[in-house]
Amino acid sequence: MSGWLSRLAGAFGLASRRELPEFPAPLRETSGLSIVSEAIRELDARLNGACRGGCLEHVKMRVLAKHPGMTDREYDWLWLELRRFFLMTAIARSVPMYNSKADDIWHEMLLFTREYESFCREFAGRTIHHEPHTAKLSKQESSSARAWFELVYFTMFTVQDVNERLLGGFGRKILPAAELRWLQDSAAEEIRSRLFVTDSADETVNRAARDVAEELHSQIAEAREHLERDRGAGARDQSFVGHYVASLLIFSMIEHDFAEEKSDGGDISMIGAADSGSGGGDSSCGGASCGGGGCGGS
Repeated sequence: MSGWLSRLAGAFGLASRRELPEFPAPLRETSGLSIVSEAIRELDARLNGACRGGCLEHVKMRVLAKHPGMTDREYDWLWLELRRFFLMTAIARSVPMYNSKADDIWHEMLLFTREYESFCREFAGRTIHHEPHTAKLSKQESSSARAWFELVYFTMFTVQDVNERLLGGFGRKILPAAELRWLQDSAAEEIRSRLFVTDSADETVNRAARDVAEELHSQIAEAREHLERDRGAGARDQSFVGHYVASLLIFSMIEHDFAEEKSDGGDISMIGAADSGSGGGDSSCGGASCGGGGCGGS
């Protein structure tokens, strides 16, 4: 890990190996959103409403039976990551699964086919498909995809040390130079059309996707402002470290400035794909929404 990214990871508390903390009661009713978006909050409320059902208790029992060492507390944290995954998948073209145990919960849900279909339509207005990765990504593509995943994840959600423990270390990947230039040069609508759903039959999903794209667009402007201020002052302003999205963008810019990278970049039509993480290792699957406009993704 580079020096700059090491400092970023330290600022966010790299994953420790202590016992998982008590699961906060408010996260049983919400997914822990950080973005100020009425559409995202409405979608989150629909998700948590759709999650109430007898089949989910059966899912939990089946997962705990397959993982005898898993506690109720661990299950609650994994279920939160799966809910967050569903929220991201509802608005994004393609999202990876970075924790194998959370993926196991998803697999069990899929076995209850009628209930799962009802859950997806009540929440997202469309089916969330489970898609195995059939092509192995290069190291550069994998690194790029993880960086995109983190940008969207931190834009949408509050993050604690436990989330990093389950998803793998944050702040270890930067955007390739070509993708960073594209992001800096793109309008919010271009970001949305490349990475997010644009033609859902559900207007709440469309508005939520727009809001996340606009927030990403505003963060690149903030990152550039900080970097220009640093250059003008001849020193590095550390005040941005408390905001991960701007931080990762700034560190990407600085790394490319120092290394003068000439990377061709990866496939920016994907938000994420397989990458290693302490929680679940390499991802072997992801999710994509499929509705009136057809399946998203590449």
